[in-house]
Amino acid sequence: MWTKKLKKLNCILALSSLIVTQPSFADWMDKQMFSINPSIQLYGPIQGTVSSKEYKTKILRIILEEAHEKAREYLQVGDFEGYWGFIIAALTVPLHEGGNLHFRKVENDGKKCQDRSNSGSIFSSSTKYTNVFNRIFKNVSPVALPDCNVLNQQEFLYQLLHGHDGSDLGIMQVNLYWHERNYLAVGDWKSVRKTIRYGLQLVKNGYSGVYRNSNRYSCVQSSNGISYDNLIRASWSGIYNSGNLSSSCRFANPNSDWAQNDINFKNSLEKIKSLDESSNRNRYYSVNATEDQVLGQIVEHYKNKTQSAAILTNYLLNERVAGTDQVQPLLGAISDTPVVTDPVVDEPTTPVVVPRPPVTNIARREFVPERVYEVTATSLNFRDGPGTQFNDCGNLPNKTEVIAKAVQGDWLELVEDESLAYYYESNHKCGSGVKYAHKNFLADKGPLYDDPEVIVVVAPLPTPTPVVVVEPTPVGSDQVQDLRKMGRAKGWAKVREDRPSGYTMAPATGQVIGPAGQELIIAEIVWNSSNSTHPWYRIDSPVKGWVYGQYIELVSEE
Repeated sequence: MWTKKLKKLNCILALSSLIVTQPSFADWMDKQMFSINPSIQLYGPIQGTVSSKEYKTKILRIILEEAHEKAREYLQVGDFEGYWGFIIAALTVPLHEGGNLHFRKVENDGKKCQDRSNSGSIFSSSTKYTNVFNRIFKNVSPVALPDCNVLNQQEFLYQLLHGHDGSDLGIMQVNLYWHERNYLAVGDWKSVRKTIRYGLQLVKNGYSGVYRNSNRYSCVQSSNGISYDNLIRASWSGIYNSGNLSSSCRFANPNSDWAQNDINFKNSLEKIKSLDESSNRNRYYSVNATEDQVLGQIVEHYKNKTQSAAILTNYLLNERVAGTDQVQPLLGAISDTPVVTDPVVDEPTTPVVVPRPPVTNIARREFVPERVYEVTATSLNFRDGPGTQFNDCGNLPNKTEVIAKAVQGDWLELVEDESLAYYYESNHKCGSGVKYAHKNFLADKGPLYDDPEVIVVVAPLPTPTPVVVVEPTPVGSDQVQDLRKMGRAKGWAKVREDRPSGYTMAPATGQVIGPAGQELIIAEIVWNSSNSTHPWYRIDSPVKGWVYGQYIELVSEE
């Protein structure tokens, strides 16, 4: 990525073709690796620790989650062609740049660690790259990339992909010199997701820069409007590969010094576009069955200009792939564990809480009062942040009713009540705090009934006229009926710790009754004043506390 210096040399960008066509690929690949200190914590899937299909499934999931988040702006204005174009671009770049490989785990046979790479001598002709390499990987504690003789006793190695001259790193081939401050110095190279996220932002910068001003770029114009194939190529030729938007139409010049680079990228794009054929998916992008179907449909939607994103949004919201953000065990602790090869899959069973990504500044609107929503999907994930990149906490089945206290973008903030807690997955990785669900799969059932304002009327009482009382008087202020009765909730309503005292409302217990029709056992009925419209009910089941009578229907005595 950026400043490839040798004419027609395309770094790792022919990697996906080499995987299929070159018998010496394994030997060649060994020379394109940095070997990592076994005490460095790494995050995300690592090739060689699970089956090839499982690894590719995890990588695909991360790419789709990150790409969808960056392309949401197109959906918000109904631009499905722009949305699908970016999704295809996001699939193409990591396959083209790094063959979807970031980290790998290999047996240390004495040949896998490359002295030329780990010592930094690969940068001998470039002082500026040597300086960055030393600052980030050598002059730190612990040393991130030790010399190979330090790693001799390691049975296994974690390795990080680099380009032919060492200047570009990982699945997105991020350039060391140009991205030291915002990528390397903050440690994002240690995370597969953060690397993909960083690279896709650069793709987005090029894609949006040309797309928004397409009239200035003749290379993306066609007789039918925008050529999205060419827009994808422009997003790579410009910002991503050359570092400037003005080079976006470079690919249209067959005499460019970089023409072969642009042809190779076009070949990678064609490979992604061929994935609507199952045979090509098996050859180039073999993933699990669910993801295989989604991948084929994404390409179909791009080619057909389908005016819907439901196949991808439904997948991201309702399907899960474990281990995408897995905290990898340190090699020193598992040096006697053999490498897992196809077709065995050995996923860890103990969940690890993954730190939540920062919540971006999305407009938030609070509900007053809170609102009740019903799940319309067959099953709906709820998460610990407003986006598909956040941890999956559990599944809400169809027709489940939840309470929302606010909306943030496309996500509803849920009230953490007993109902929500019931649906947590036993092995969820969620952190504490607010939980969210996507609003597209929740039907608004209306506001959550709140307690009425307590009004006490104080007025002089007239002089009573003596009468003979035959029947008992109606229950007056602060009088109690202690007959146990059955009741039904008229809807959702809050439960209080006590009935009001004068103007003061007792605090809520945090529990609710509902939905409508829920059976209740009423232990006590109290009228707060002689002119109250409804009494207060003390309920014993299914929860304990006080509820205003407006929200309860009496049925019969127990």
